[in-house]
Amino acid sequence: AYMNISGGSSGTPMYVVVNSSGTNGISLTGTATGRIISEGEYNRVKWNIRTGTGNYSFPFGKVGTSLPFNFNVTSAGTESGTGSLTASTWYTAANATLPTGTVMCPNENNAVDRFWSVVPAGYSTNPISTYRFYYDDPTELDGIPEANLVAQKWNTAIGISCKWENPPVGTVNTGSDYVEVVGESSTTAPWTLSNSSSPLPIELLYFKAIWKDANYNVVSLKWETSSEIDNDYFEIQRSLDAIDFTTIKKVSSLSGGYSTQPIIYNDEDKEAPSGVTLYYRLKQVDFDGTFTYSNIEVLNSPTGIDIIKIFPNPVIDGSEIKYWLYSSEDTDVSIRLIDAAGRLIIDNVDRFINGVTERTLDISHLSNGGYTLQVISSNTNEKSQKQFIVR
Repeated sequence: AYMNISGGSSGTPMYVVVNSSGTNGISLTGTATGRIISEGEYNRVKWNIRTGTGNYSFPFGKVGTSLPFNFNVTSAGTESGTGSLTASTWYTAANATLPTGTVMCPNENNAVDRFWSVVPAGYSTNPISTYRFYYDDPTELDGIPEANLVAQKWNTAIGISCKWENPPVGTVNTGSDYVEVVGESSTTAPWTLSNSSSPLPIELLYFKAIWKDANYNVVSLKWETSSEIDNDYFEIQRSLDAIDFTTIKKVSSLSGGYSTQPIIYNDEDKEAPSGVTLYYRLKQVDFDGTFTYSNIEVLNSPTGIDIIKIFPNPVIDGSEIKYWLYSSEDTDVSIRLIDAAGRLIIDNVDRFINGVTERTLDISHLSNGGYTLQVISSNTNEKSQKQFIVR
């Protein structure tokens, strides 16, 4: 028995809704041939799994080929509405039909010819699950050695155009033709399978700019690449209005253009204007002249007490954050962490000296959600706060 879902579009997706929280909520007759044929990003199955646990198997496939997606819940989610998982998958020759909003980066041949959209919704804390992505061997492998297959997801928080997370995750089972990813709780992310020996690149992991000291005339600039392909050089650019940027320095690639290992870059702007808001970005330029821009970093000249920056933000699979605090004098500071419901999670006192100080805060005990880091000077009662997200 087959069920064919077709005709969905970005404006009008097509859904099959399974309103049963049990793992047996989908049952197609004919164990050898029963499957759901969707083969499109907007042809979707939405399963209201609520707070259920166990293996939710979406019986996707093509005529003659079963390609299920397994969502094995090992820790139930916490509902904020009706907890559900919406999934779709599709074949695309030479990655011609990409998930909406994504790009394939320079090395398309390092990804299989299939994508998956996996979207948990209706949870304040997502279920923790084991994913199994089944593929059609060898039709969809695009020449990738099967033993090299790993999984990669798209992460919109990455500050460049090529947002496939690196390093990849998962373990391939070549006998049963699937890649398994354990302990996943993503809010939403298109997935694909790639070649572990040359995965889809994330050229820039982060870019940050902070004042070097309390004199406010030198800005420390730091960025890190996880891999580099055809990378010629970077331009450090500065602006006073976030519109018109001027290149203040050119930095050559430390790898000579090619690397599969992380590389950290450190530089300084020693002529930064003081008393104004500054905007910084990187322009990364390839050997052929093509280029991409990083996120924009914003710097103010603080007074009193001020949290200059929290990093990383959002926090993805991390156990700590770093924050940089400016104080105009030596003072004891109340450090408070408040969750989205207004509950006080941390209430400590720390000593800060005049200038910019870096601190690390353990957040391993926090669940997913939004938080506010708040600091209050004991000398002046001045307060500063910034928000961050744990995903």
